[in-house]
Amino acid sequence: MKKLLVLAMMAAVSQLAGAATAEEDVAHYAEAVKGTRPVRIKAIDELAWKGISDPRVFDQIEQMVLAELDSNSSGGDRNAIEQDLRGLSYSGQSKYLPTLQKAAADMRFSRYAKIAIDELPGYARWNPIISNRATWDPKNSDDDNRLLNMLHANDLVLDRIAGKRIYFEIKDPVVLDAAAEAIKANFHNKHSGDEADGLAWMIKGLGSAGLAQYRPLFVQVAEESPDHESVSHAKRVLDKYLPNP
Repeated sequence: MKKLLVLAMMAAVSQLAGAATAEEDVAHYAEAVKGTRPVRIKAIDELAWKGISDPRVFDQIEQMVLAELDSNSSGGDRNAIEQDLRGLSYSGQSKYLPTLQKAAADMRFSRYAKIAIDELPGYARWNPIISNRATWDPKNSDDDNRLLNMLHANDLVLDRIAGKRIYFEIKDPVVLDAAAEAIKANFHNKHSGDEADGLAWMIKGLGSAGLAQYRPLFVQVAEESPDHESVSHAKRVLDKYLPNP
């Protein structure tokens, strides 16, 4: 009960900041990607789930990639460059495909460029879902509304992004309840590949909140799911966060 009250208080505090407009979000990230290395890395990490596709943000990331591709250096900040490549995929914009293909042909960056090429079509579908403000509830924070859009989309691969955000950061009750409903709707079915991974991340994310009210759901997943990965994560949640009282 105490943990639930703490989560509710955290959600209330996050809502006090008020909603940012779509234009304000774009302006923020357009500035952030020009910042110092820690600021830029944090901004690009966040673009993975913000639902932003505006070229004013991603053109700048593309210029950083092109500058490195056009150089002959074998050094540089490899982690930052690889992240820039992934960042381009978060745009969902096909206009960046030639740059990603150029990077894929460069042995220095081919691994992450190929991952970005594979992810690009997904973000073309997902960003309009994530950023759909017609579904947003003003009682929720902007980020809660983004996650709710993901969890209500009936897309387990998109749910993987939501599950990771819940696990690493966001544990507001409205989001946790939506994750629980998404798990209930999917755990009886057999999944594979990215869909199985998406369901597993939702289980892992919800379980990390450690709330007893969800224990019966994890027991049910552990006993009834046909997916080995889901069963394994549900058992880990029960052992780590919700052992028998």
